Amino acid sequence: MKNLLAAILAGALLGVGAASLAKLPPTPPKSDAEKKAEAEKAAAAKAKDAADLAKAQERAVANYKKTHRAGDAVGADHRGAVGADDRDVGADHSRPMSSQHELTPREAETAMPMPGQANDHSSPARGSEAGRR
Repeated sequence: MKNLLAAILAGALLGVGAASLAKLPPTPPKSDAEKKAEAEKAAAAKAKDAADLAKAQERAVANYKKTHRAGDAVGADHRGAVGADDRDVGADHSRPMSSQHELTPREAETAMPMPGQANDHSSPARGSEAGRR
């Protein structure tokens, strides 16, 4: 019984090995009609992709124009504005200011800490926690 199973297994392995080494017949060459059909299909796909890209770009431009009013800074967020004009809340970098001026509320929220203040990790001093790392 074992010899029979071994012979069947050996025959199967030889068959698999022979099948893996067998050379398939070459594919028949494409006719001119098939080549033309493939070229037309590729051109149609390329044209569709170009049309989809143009539509997407038009939607992006329309969305940009809808969310950015003329004259506003690029990237300003107007979704939370309820009729309020927020342009005077932020920093005005068009005019020079001294370091002693009062901060606007928005500047105070986003201001970096001065050297020596809490949470200032820009210049570790001797003995400070940042210097020990």
